[in-house]
Amino acid sequence: MKKLLLLIPVLLLFSCAADDGSVTQEEVTLLVNHYKTTSRFFLANNYLVQENENIGSNHFFEVHEIIGFTPTPAIIYEITATKFTIKNPGTSATTNEYELIDILSETPVSAFTFFNIPLNRYDHFGNSVVSWVTGTDELGYFISNEIEIDCRKLCPYFKSLLFEQAVITGVFEHGQDGEYVLKELLKY
Repeated sequence: MKKLLLLIPVLLLFSCAADDGSVTQEEVTLLVNHYKTTSRFFLANNYLVQENENIGSNHFFEVHEIIGFTPTPAIIYEITATKFTIKNPGTSATTNEYELIDILSETPVSAFTFFNIPLNRYDHFGNSVVSWVTGTDELGYFISNEIEIDCRKLCPYFKSLLFEQAVITGVFEHGQDGEYVLKELLKY
């Protein structure tokens, strides 16, 4: 048993060696959309971004964080950032991280711009519905404990769908204080 306890720290030391993976960096231009959406893989919110040649296309990808960047909702940003590409040891997979260099432009969206956010999704691994909505009637409702939902007249229907564990998407517009105002619910 004592040998096993001594062996564990040694294994951890070698598994965390600095030469396990490589890190490259480059300067990129990013277009950051005016709202955050729920993550496909985690119970968190992500930015929707386009990079370099994809700017202006319909192809957005999710980024959890851009270090040093705190955008204002309802504004589309074009920024330059350092992109760090980290090779995951033992695999052909990579992980990307971004750090803000400069804000190139800020474009406000119109007051009545609608956007869709999945609120409950079907989890194929657990064969169940997973919800990004937290809160209560008294405290209010939030997307991933971060973005306040103003559900207005849709609150009773909204709550009933959450209890049903239905797969739902919310159609929102931006509110006055950073909250997302619920305009419609789509049930699948």
